[in-house]
Amino acid sequence: MRSLIAALLFACVAPALGAGPGSPIEGLAGIERADALFEKKLYQEALKAYEPLLKSGDDETRRRALYRAIESEALLFRYEEAAKRSAAEKLPADPLWRARFLILRAELGREFLKQYGHASPDDEEEGSQELSRRTPAQWHAEVRASYRQLRDMRKTLSQRAISGEAYFLALERADLEQTPSLWDFALLRWSEYLIGEAADDDAPKPEASSFLAAEYGQSWKPGDAPAAQLGALYEEAAGLGGEERRAAAELWKIRRLRMPFEYSELFKPFPDQAAATDAAVARLAGWMESFTQPSARAMAGYEAAVLQNGRGQFASAVALCKRVENAWAATRSTKRCLKLRAEIELPLMRLSARFAAPPGKGTLRLSARNLDSVHLRLYRVTPEQLEPFGRHYSGREDFGFLRHASVELISEFAAREPDHSWVAKTNPSVPHAHTDTVADPP
Repeated sequence: MRSLIAALLFACVAPALGAGPGSPIEGLAGIERADALFEKKLYQEALKAYEPLLKSGDDETRRRALYRAIESEALLFRYEEAAKRSAAEKLPADPLWRARFLILRAELGREFLKQYGHASPDDEEEGSQELSRRTPAQWHAEVRASYRQLRDMRKTLSQRAISGEAYFLALERADLEQTPSLWDFALLRWSEYLIGEAADDDAPKPEASSFLAAEYGQSWKPGDAPAAQLGALYEEAAGLGGEERRAAAELWKIRRLRMPFEYSELFKPFPDQAAATDAAVARLAGWMESFTQPSARAMAGYEAAVLQNGRGQFASAVALCKRVENAWAATRSTKRCLKLRAEIELPLMRLSARFAAPPGKGTLRLSARNLDSVHLRLYRVTPEQLEPFGRHYSGREDFGFLRHASVELISEFAAREPDHSWVAKTNPSVPHAHTDTVADPP
């Protein structure tokens, strides 16, 4: 799944690399040669190299070959063949290998649904073993069953560092603080499925306000709505131990609290959106002080600033971002805070005009941000004055190009005495607020 997930996330394309005479692969044999072909994204050749290894007497070699053979078929877009090969094999008893194949099965089911779900039959065929005749409901059941089995092993998998899974997972861009263990990774993948891919059901949506508590109070139930399942799963993940999971435990709490604001369609709405947002900000600000891990404290501060920005509390959002930037400069949230603060503090100005009968009131409107006042000049322009700019001006009736005047033209008129000049005050209601002002000349 190392390259399978990378391909799904980043749309990797296999380069035209060879394995002929003179290549480093030529001198390799067995699993080393097959793996080298796979790493070069020569998936068809790799598949052929893995085939004889499926009969190896060494369990580790055979399982690695099986895993990569399934993955190679999937990366060749042969999802049905990959799924058949996976389904034909009994899951290993070893918890780690069992988890790897369960994650792979879930990914295959999800990808099959994306590619062919629309063309799958609607009605189940009793007794049929053909995967191509499975209904979308059956594929979803397979995916759910895989993730549920993984949950049963969550304590064991939470002790398996994901850094030891480089053979199976693409870790180059992974956030190892958010997903330090194999269970954290599996939960992240399950989350994406429940949020965006799980089939609709009749289970009642959870109350959005229940996700703002310090702890989510409901236990996980397989028949619950997706958001309710995730609330319980995230709280379970926050409660799992492990020295390397201290940051992840706190980050799962933040992820849970954010859900009603990011995926409101999965919840019963807040009775009072503004009050709920303020409550979430208070909770995050409290976590920023009480959490122990720098990355989680910084993330809590950043997420609180995002909510404050959405509420129009721009100065408070800027202050929180500055706190994060100063206190936890090495975290990813600092970069996010820098970007958010730049968006809030950036000066903006746009002038719009419309035709109006004399005396022309309301012809000019000024939209601005982070500007207390705007200086305006008005110049009378005649066709003769525009002729020197002939490459832009095409006739006496053509004044449209003035909407996108060149630097040369602006410089020419800016050096002249304006016919009228005045200052428009923006009068923002709060610092950093957007303003819309009538800017008619006096």
